[in-house]
Amino acid sequence: MKTLSCVLRIAVVCAMVACAVSSARAEYGPGGAGNLGAGFMLGSPTGLTMKYWLDRKSAIDGGIGWGFDDGFTAIMDYLWHDFSAFPIKNPEINGKLAFVIGAGGRVQTDGDDNLGARVPVGLTYLFPKSPFELFAEIVPVLVLVDHPEGELDGGIGFRYYFR
Repeated sequence: MKTLSCVLRIAVVCAMVACAVSSARAEYGPGGAGNLGAGFMLGSPTGLTMKYWLDRKSAIDGGIGWGFDDGFTAIMDYLWHDFSAFPIKNPEINGKLAFVIGAGGRVQTDGDDNLGARVPVGLTYLFPKSPFELFAEIVPVLVLVDHPEGELDGGIGFRYYFR
């Protein structure tokens, strides 16, 4: 349980720093350096999600929620976005679609705390002239503590970006 408490404290501090930085440097809408989005994800885990853009191609995301049979779950990932993988004509009118890959971690409480390494792979769609993002991901996970094994997470979700 100490691991979970530590992860939650780190997540809260990261969110507070991201909010402060985003208000100072934000460009309008998702995909710009300094933007912070919050939303909901459905899958494993199901819960709340946040994403902070470091620049136009990289971001840090995190989430808290519940897994299918795994109790409370906290995740955090570094994500890289390849917008050239799905070129869209006139992205200012039609939006942007990106292939996303990353690396991160997961903590779960299901009676025993367990810690895992994640590799999210998915797609994200940024709406044109709008503060919304849709995403879908499949996430192989290697559980490192408690009972080492491979697992598969995944889900869909949306985020609203603050100005």
